[in-house]
Amino acid sequence: MKGEGEVTPQSDFLKIMPMHGKTTGVVLDPFAGSGTMLVAAQRLGWDGIGIEIDEVHAETARMRIAKAQGAGEP
Repeated sequence: MKGEGEVTPQSDFLKIMPMHGKTTGVVLDPFAGSGTMLVAAQRLGWDGIGIEIDEVHAETARMRIAKAQGAGEP
């Protein structure tokens, strides 16, 4: 199990999310952290809702999502 401050690789989310048999969907991440799951959702064409209480993490997530929307993130 990941602890606080540990990041799950985006590639894990890109593998797991499509396993639900859906090509689109909505992801709810109540502990968004740096936004890894939300960026993965965006890459798959899914909508994402992220909640993060820590303002530093929330700003990092906002920046990563904006970058992914504009230029795409690997």
